[in-house]
Formats: sequence, structure tokens, C-alpha cells
Amino acid sequence: MDRAGPGSKIKGLVWLAVALCVGGGAALGVPFAARHVPWSVEKRLAVLQNGLPQIRVCDEGAHKDAAALFEKVVRRVYPVYPSDREFPVRIKVIRGTTVNAFAFLGGEIFVYEGLLKETESAEELAGILAHEIEHVKRRHIMQGVFVRLMTAGAVKFIFSGTGAMDPKLAGMLLHMRFSREQEREADEGALRRLRDGRVDVAGFQHFFERAESSAALPTILSDHPANDARAQLVARFRGAPAEPIMSKSEWAVVKTMCR
Repeated sequence: MDRAGPGSKIKGLVWLAVALCVGGGAALGVPFAARHVPWSVEKRLAVLQNGLPQIRVCDEGAHKDAAALFEKVVRRVYPVYPSDREFPVRIKVIRGTTVNAFAFLGGEIFVYEGLLKETESAEELAGILAHEIEHVKRRHIMQGVFVRLMTAGAVKFIFSGTGAMDPKLAGMLLHMRFSREQEREADEGALRRLRDGRVDVAGFQHFFERAESSAALPTILSDHPANDARAQLVARFRGAPAEPIMSKSEWAVVKTMCR
């Protein structure tokens, strides 16, 4: 059996150290690089979601009243600022009992049917949508893509000599988890968006308070900041002028979108 000599072991350690240094340096530049990726490029990358069976959009044509009211919620949080037009988003309700929503490449935002059923008001949904919109606008999804592509490509190159991508990468990107700092940024941006859209921020706080205390809602929490930190953040935005988004009877119609 061939055994690696001291020279080859040292060479291997040197290459590993170089790879780690290069990867670390690249990671530090990820936020900067992600912010400067043209939006058209990110839109083209969004085709990675094609063919993933878990994305089953609810039929808006069969529930036109619910779809119109859902769009009414969206319009309270997007567009709010002129800069929103630079990153157009599309928000869809998809089938599934998962209590979650997520943003993907190219401004695609998906709300699970299970989340829609668990929200108690249009203001709660508006808060969640505002949070996901901020992930898009701050290019957090592109940051995640950079990290995953660098990791997958570098590891395969170093240990197998090939840069071929793992076919599971698209699924990883679709359900990526954000860092605590990214979640905090999205929370703060969402609260500012709610305030400027004249939406009561209490709905945002109420939903996440219930999520922490309910066995039915923990999926959406992922790496979100702790509720006490979020409560302190919400306090900064309380008291701003707000207007109800819709009546309770209208909200009940929205929740029927996927039936």
C-alpha cells in the first residue's frame, strides 16, 4: 500500500491553507460583489428553480376575489420607494402545509398556503412580505448564491479536480437559510417599509410572538433574531400613522386562495 510521504502531506496542508485563505477573502467580499451583480444576471440565474416539484402555485384564476385582495396587501408594502423599481418582485402563494415564506433569485417570493392559513390579519402577512422583499432588495439571495457556489466549486476542485456542480445545489439555493445579521437587516428594513406604507407594525410583532410560543409556527423562525431583540426593534417604529389594509371579512376571503 502506498503511503504519502512527509513532503506530500505538507504540500496538501499548504494547498488547503491557500484554499481557506482564498475562500475567506472571497467571503469577505461577497456582500460587495452581490450588490453589484446586474439584476438581469440574477433573473437569468432564477431558472434554477425550474423543475422543482415542490413549487406548485395556487390557481389565482379560480380565486379571483382572493387574488385581488392578496394583491391589495402586496401593494401596501411594494412598491414603497422609487428604488423598489430597480428590483421588481413577484409574489405567489404556493401549495403546502409548511408555515413559511421565502425569497428566491430574481425577485421571486413564495408564500406557502400553510403560512396564509396561520396569519391572523392582513397586517401580519404584510410584515412577512416586507421582510422577504428586503431580502431581495439587499441582495441577500445573491450573497447566498456566491457562498454556495464558491464552497461547492472550491471543495470539488480541491478534492476531485473537477468544478462540476452538485445537482442538489438548486434545491439548497431554493431553501437557503440566512445569517442572523441578514435576518436582522431584513427585519429593520421591513419595519421601515411598513411604517412608510402606513401599515401597523404591531401585526409584524404579533405574528413572530405567536411563532415563538406555538408548535405550529416554528418553521418560519429559522435564524431570525430572538423575539426580545425584535421587540426592541419594533418599539422604534411604533406610534407611526397607520391605516387598516382591509376588513376582517375581506381577510377571510384572502385565506381561501388555495382551496
